[in-house]
Amino acid sequence: MSKSTPVSYHYLLLLCFSITPLLVSATNDDPGAETKTLYTFQDLQERRTWFPLNDNIMGGVSTGNFRFTEDNTLIFSGKVALENKGGFASIRSKTDAVNLEDVKLFKLRVKGDGKSYYFNISSSNFVADPGYQVGFKTKKGIWEEITITVNDFAPAFGGHYGKDNLQMSEIKLMGIIVSDKQAGAFNLEVDWIKAF
Repeated sequence: MSKSTPVSYHYLLLLCFSITPLLVSATNDDPGAETKTLYTFQDLQERRTWFPLNDNIMGGVSTGNFRFTEDNTLIFSGKVALENKGGFASIRSKTDAVNLEDVKLFKLRVKGDGKSYYFNISSSNFVADPGYQVGFKTKKGIWEEITITVNDFAPAFGGHYGKDNLQMSEIKLMGIIVSDKQAGAFNLEVDWIKAF
């Protein structure tokens, strides 16, 4: 992020991570639709699309990063700190535009730590722009399939975008965020992300 970015934008970015999450329950229902596997973390090129983005872009001191395991899962971990008006850590995957226009829902297989996270998508190329997001709660140490419908997504900037501006035909960013003043260590393991 450029040093010339207006200060007001920093506060707007902080606001996007302080929205009360829409929590989505875990489910194993099979929607019976065509499956689009988005991430399995097995392919080297796929792995290279991921990068961390934490509150240090606006003066915070949270840490968050990721690694891949021998079982081809992604582990997102670090520590959220509330000092310096911070309070979030995230990982993103930036790729060429993917057409998900016919997608009705996403599924994530995750093993969490009992904390809440956001899954976010965006049709923007701007990496600091979380676009649209849905919150989900995890159970500590338990693998779960989290189901998120497209209708669950809400604009992450609290009104900066309208819900109708979500362009599912050209999704360019996906990611996971931990925020909401959940200070302390966090750990989320992701097995795969799919769309239906």
